[in-house]
Amino acid sequence: MKETDLAYLAGVLDGEGCIHIKKNKRKDCPKGVQYQLGVSVRMSSENICRLYQTFFGGRIYQCKKYKSYHKQLWQWIVTACQASDFLKAVSPYLVEKKEEALLGLKFQSAKSPVKAEKGHRGFIGQGDEVVAIEEAQYILMKNLKKRG
Repeated sequence: MKETDLAYLAGVLDGEGCIHIKKNKRKDCPKGVQYQLGVSVRMSSENICRLYQTFFGGRIYQCKKYKSYHKQLWQWIVTACQASDFLKAVSPYLVEKKEEALLGLKFQSAKSPVKAEKGHRGFIGQGDEVVAIEEAQYILMKNLKKRG
């Protein structure tokens, strides 16, 4: 992928995207909670969403239209390691979401991958300290979004 393509995708993310840490309550997780890095872009261009998917994976969703005269919106979503790989590629070109991207990369790099176990997907926390750190990063990410 060319640098100009990465810079373009970073610009679209800066304007139309979201970098977040999602908090899910889950009974099957050791501490009853799971945190997950996610990146999404919502826009009226399905082609641009497909471009993100082609280069970085993830999923594309057709969003519900609330009024018949509204344009159709599309949303590209990528999570966990794929989100981290994407952020590594575009972070040098980000402006508005640079801090969020760096926090997301730090968050994901601290996750420890585990082999898939029966009934559990993704990552397993490592006790109270890890949960506390992930909660702090979750709160930091929320606070970064309140600027402005």
